Amino acid sequence: MSYIVLVIISGGQMNIKENPQAISVLMDVAGANSIEVVNELLSKKEIDEFSLAEMIGMEVKLVRKILYSLYDQRLVTFKRMKDEQTGWYIYIWKFDNDKLEGLITRTRRTQIKKLREQLEYEQNGQHFVCESGCVRVKFEEAMAHMFNCPHCSGKLDFFDNTKVISQLEDNLKQMEKSFGF
Repeated sequence: MSYIVLVIISGGQMNIKENPQAISVLMDVAGANSIEVVNELLSKKEIDEFSLAEMIGMEVKLVRKILYSLYDQRLVTFKRMKDEQTGWYIYIWKFDNDKLEGLITRTRRTQIKKLREQLEYEQNGQHFVCESGCVRVKFEEAMAHMFNCPHCSGKLDFFDNTKVISQLEDNLKQMEKSFGF
């Protein structure tokens, strides 16, 4: 059985705690605990995964899982070297701030695209909602089911989505403004 030791190298260029967009993206990519891992990576020059886990009070398995999730998004890179004395593999990890900025930009664009699509969906056509609240459908589907809920057979009533559209427009404007689009 081989034993693997991970060593972390950090560039230390970005303070994650002061960047809410970075926090949001990291949490989406690698979970809430990733913030602690990344902050620790940025504050240390080199650190093995066991010391990292101990410093932040996290299990080594969870630290590894976070590192692998960050690697999947190319936010960290590694070099594999063999320790001549022990024969164990050592992974030298480096956090890539430039990749994080790219991921934040891609995430922003995706969020804006989804908001636009949702707004378009809301603006196109009439919507009906089940009196029990189990489903909301467009006019065509409501008509196909003779204005009865396809799930509970309850009555489908017209749904005025003007407030939803207004909220989506506000959210989209705010997001585009904050992202500079």
